[in-house]
Amino acid sequence: MELKNKLIHFIYENDDFFDKMQEEAPDGYWICEMTDPFPIWADRKFKDLFNYTHTGKETTLYLPSILDKQSFNQVKNYCIENAKRKLYSESLNLQYQFREMIIPVVCNLVILQDTNGIITHVIGLNRMKNQKYKDENTRLKEKALDSKRFFDHALDMLCIAGFDGYFKVLNPAWTRILGWTTEELLSRPWNDFVHPDDLKATNEIKSSIVYGQPAYQFKNRYRCKDGSYKLLSWSSFPYPADNVMYGVARDLTEANKTQLKLKEEEEKLNHLRELFAYVIEHNNAAIAIHDKNLRYIYVSQRFLDDYNVKDKNIIGKHHYEVFPDIPQKWRDVHQRALNGEVLSAEEDKYPRSDGTVDWTRWNCRPWYTVENEIGGIILYTEIITHRKLIEEKLRQKSSYLNKLINSANAQIIIWNPHAEITRVNVAMERLTGFTQEELLGQHIGILFPEKERDATLAKLTIAMQGNSWDVEEIKIQTKKGELRTVLWNSANIYHNENNALVETLAQGQDITDRKLSELALRESEERYRNILEVSPAGKLIIQDNLIVLCNSAGLEVLGADNRESVLNAKIKRFFTDDTWSDLSHHFEQMLAEKSVFAPYETRIICLDGKEKDIEIRAGFMNYNENSAILLILTDVTESKKMREELVTLNAELEHRIKERTAQLEASNKELEAFSYSVSHDLRAPLRHIGGYVNLLKTRFESDLPEKAQHYLQTIADSSQQMGQLIDDLLNLSKTGRKELNWEKLDFNCLLKEVLDILQNEKEGRHIQWKISKMPAVTADYSLMRQVWTNLIQNALKYTLKKEKALIEINHYKDKGHIVFSIKDNGVGFDMQYAGKLFGVFQRLHSSDAYEGTGIGLATVQRIIHKHGGLIWANSQPDNGAEFQFSLPIKKHKLHNGSENDFTGRR
Repeated sequence: MELKNKLIHFIYENDDFFDKMQEEAPDGYWICEMTDPFPIWADRKFKDLFNYTHTGKETTLYLPSILDKQSFNQVKNYCIENAKRKLYSESLNLQYQFREMIIPVVCNLVILQDTNGIITHVIGLNRMKNQKYKDENTRLKEKALDSKRFFDHALDMLCIAGFDGYFKVLNPAWTRILGWTTEELLSRPWNDFVHPDDLKATNEIKSSIVYGQPAYQFKNRYRCKDGSYKLLSWSSFPYPADNVMYGVARDLTEANKTQLKLKEEEEKLNHLRELFAYVIEHNNAAIAIHDKNLRYIYVSQRFLDDYNVKDKNIIGKHHYEVFPDIPQKWRDVHQRALNGEVLSAEEDKYPRSDGTVDWTRWNCRPWYTVENEIGGIILYTEIITHRKLIEEKLRQKSSYLNKLINSANAQIIIWNPHAEITRVNVAMERLTGFTQEELLGQHIGILFPEKERDATLAKLTIAMQGNSWDVEEIKIQTKKGELRTVLWNSANIYHNENNALVETLAQGQDITDRKLSELALRESEERYRNILEVSPAGKLIIQDNLIVLCNSAGLEVLGADNRESVLNAKIKRFFTDDTWSDLSHHFEQMLAEKSVFAPYETRIICLDGKEKDIEIRAGFMNYNENSAILLILTDVTESKKMREELVTLNAELEHRIKERTAQLEASNKELEAFSYSVSHDLRAPLRHIGGYVNLLKTRFESDLPEKAQHYLQTIADSSQQMGQLIDDLLNLSKTGRKELNWEKLDFNCLLKEVLDILQNEKEGRHIQWKISKMPAVTADYSLMRQVWTNLIQNALKYTLKKEKALIEINHYKDKGHIVFSIKDNGVGFDMQYAGKLFGVFQRLHSSDAYEGTGIGLATVQRIIHKHGGLIWANSQPDNGAEFQFSLPIKKHKLHNGSENDFTGRR
């Protein structure tokens, strides 16, 4: 069918050529392939001559029934022997067999060849021998006259051109259409008239004609005398015997519009017919066309193949005759389509007779006659089982690919040729802060910082042109505006058929942190070099027992004037043999164990020959990716002398300390005896004063005037205050001398005990307590109770004038200490006098307003210092005060000999 269509197309395109063949063959002609003895074409004249009827196909001729075997072999051999001589053969005497008759025929052969010179077809032009003809000379003259008239009056441009590139004969149409005279056209090569852009194609066609290949409907542009161009459509045939070619050119530019439109319509119609046949035969769908009675009008080969129809000639048969077991649902579809419905299904199961099941995609629709009546139905079906399997595999692969892409730690992004994002993975979402929904369809420039966007997009363009990145650093701007540096590589994805770019894929690695680390490393190395250079100690790096680096201090230790005299020198050169034997052993051990060794002193021999006492420290290190030893050399010549002098001084100092200690112990004993004596001697007069004041008040209070009673009360209060002052001084003195008794204390219990002791001072007052849970500590119980008692008494004392007192007790950890705080909303004090708080007899408020001796905070400070802590205060006048003290978090020997830390854990 395809070959027939090509042949029909060939005939329509070369109607002049076949008109001429019909003149040469008054009794008709046939066309046959050289590889197959069956005719593929015969004109109507030949069919009528042999009384063959038309049955819907172009021909029913069967060559062996017309041309006997001897005649066919004669035709075939002649074509092979004379293929390259000329287009038309000489007359052959053949015998055609028709029914029981042998008919002699004179046949001229036309040989058709492909571009490789292989014979593809032969055309037989026939004249019956028993037909009466005019005298041959008369016929030739008449033929020549007719040809001359045809040549001169032809609307088309006819010519004979030589293989040398010059026209030989031209008909008048050339002058009429192009404006050149015949002499002008004959005197110049035809290439002078061809448009420059068409020269190459024209010369290629000329070459193929010279080698015996006809050209049909070749188009090029010829220049007119006025400088304009005419578009010509050519058909040209070679005549190698005379080294000429015959050509027919038709002016497509100035053709009659009506005729052109008619021809265009005819060509469109022919093209549509051919296209219709071509589309049907090459459509992926199997097509069957039925009339109203469901009889086959047309069926495609694919339909026959897809549904295993053994009988290839089913035209005219009923659909249910061919498929007797067709299910009822399909019969219903056919009837609904005959009633005007269009029905279809994208996926439908089709059970086969062998038990297998295929998937089909089908469409059933009515077709209409010119009277707009339903003439039948068209059934389109497509077996999509393979596609279903592929789709399922693709879905599986797509699912796997999605999981693979989204589980990848690397950032992956895909964009189309318009730089629109088509896919991103989860790692890309994490990097940019954008979701997939926010990125898909966006121009990829959304990810680049504005200042670098144009340059980055230029890199993308280069990548999309085929120059993929192996490694490319590109900055990405996240949704929050943060800049990240990403190391990318890319790959282009092309269409399998036309090699067009489909998508570009890029895979990235966020190296922002690595870049920062590299920068920090460079800065660290720079700092290291600077530190190394300014270090007062001599530092050397040794590799393979050679000095590869030495700082300025090292040059000084080695007695070198410049680095060139030291670098690459053997370190052994600076030590005696005994010392080097010991050092080399340590070096080998350090390199093997990647360790260090303890510093020790030795002597070195400097470059200037002098000897120095040095202290050596050494340790393993990596230098330039290789193992090395770092030597730190310290000149201890002077310090050694100083140490010797220091030993002497220390001995003298130790003797002096022993003497001073003995003196201090004696003084302390004298002071303790004095304190006891003072307290005892002072208490006796105070007791007398207090006793006599009480006697006076008891016996004579009613007889004494009011002013005298006031004096007696003042004396009593003063003696009592003096006694309290003596007790506080003695307590302060004992605190300094008392040895701490470490034990585990629960401050929660301790605070409850202190508050119970101070119950009298709390009665009758409105006090709000805020006490957080306290930790256990290791301290002296009696001293810490004295601390808390003093601090809480102060808080109670200085909030007396508050209608509603607030006292808060908290704690927190700070750099190896635990800090305790007691805060009140009392009268407070001015911080410029805070330095006096912890001095003996120092008061910030008058004793008339607030009682006290001024020794309590001094005692607290001494206790805290004795525990290794600190105490301080913060306040503002009339805005309360806060006292804080710290205790170190460390272990102490308890009174039972065990150890414990501040939490009480063993």
